[in-house]
Order: sequence, then C-alpha cells, then structure tokens
Amino acid sequence: MTNPTYQTLRKQIAALEAQAAKIKSQEVADVVGRIKEAIAAYGLTTQDLFGGKAAAAKRAKPAKAARAQGKQYSDGQGGFWGGRGKRPQWLASALAAGRQLEEFLVGAMTPAAAPAAAPARKAKAVKAAAAKKPAKKAAAKAAAAAKYTDGTGRTWTGRGRQPQWFKDALAAGKKPEDLQA
Repeated sequence: MTNPTYQTLRKQIAALEAQAAKIKSQEVADVVGRIKEAIAAYGLTTQDLFGGKAAAAKRAKPAKAARAQGKQYSDGQGGFWGGRGKRPQWLASALAAGRQLEEFLVGAMTPAAAPAAAPARKAKAVKAAAAKKPAKKAAAKAAAAAKYTDGTGRTWTGRGRQPQWFKDALAAGKKPEDLQA
C-alpha cells in the first residue's frame, strides 16, 4: 500500500465532511419533527421547556429593551415581546385571529375598562398625524434647497453625486446654469 498524498487526504476529508453534513441535516430534521410532535401532544409552553433561570435570563434582555420604549407584551403563557423588532409568531397569530395588540400589553386594563381605551386610540391617531408634519416640512425644505431642476419635478441640491438626469442633460448640451432652479 502506498502512502496517501496530501491532496488525496484533503479530498477524503472534504467528502467525509459533506457526508457528515448531509447526515446531520437529516437527523436534525427528524429530531425537530419529534420535538414538534411532543410539544403539540403535551401542550408544552416555552415556560415548560425553558423555565427557571434560563427563562428569567431570556426575559431580562427584552424587558430591558422594552423599558426604553415603555411597552411590553405578554401572552401569559411565557411568550414575551419587548415592542421592538419583528413581532413574535405567537403575537402575529393572535392578531391575525382578530385579537387586539392592547390585549397583550403588560399592565394593561382589564376588558371591563376597555371603553377608556378609546381616547388612547384617538391620541394614537393624533400622534400619527403629527408624525406626518415633519415629513411634509422636510419635503418642503428639500424643495427649497433644490439648486437644479429639469422642469419635470426632478431636483438636485448640488450636493453629493450628480443624478443621472443631470448628467444626461449635460451630455445633451445643456449648461448647469440652464438647469438652475
């Protein structure tokens, strides 16, 4: 038997790693399937699975982030969302089923006190309208700051890269002075 070369060994290692990755992915799929079946069969929650110190440590991070924003949401069964980032699946599913986000607000009022929530909705609408005003002001400011225009609504302040319409106009023989707003 001859001694294998370095290249031969590297090829064997690569083949074995590929084979191991394939087998691992199959095994992981099987394990995940069995876990999902067990969760469904026994009605397990995240608290059941990760209760104790691990759950407290996981909840501590979102709670800190939520404190900065001021709102925290919970389903009362171990599901928690700090109000930032993508909504978790449990919350998205509940909202799709017709429930309201306010129902999951930590420290929210009971359903009997729900009529008091109507002014909160109105305040939210007022906030949304107020948020649009700065956008309009910014657009007006940008339009006032426009130094060049092509007459069809496209503008450029003269800062940053030249827009393509400006380059095309210059290539067509126009002068920058002709495009000034």
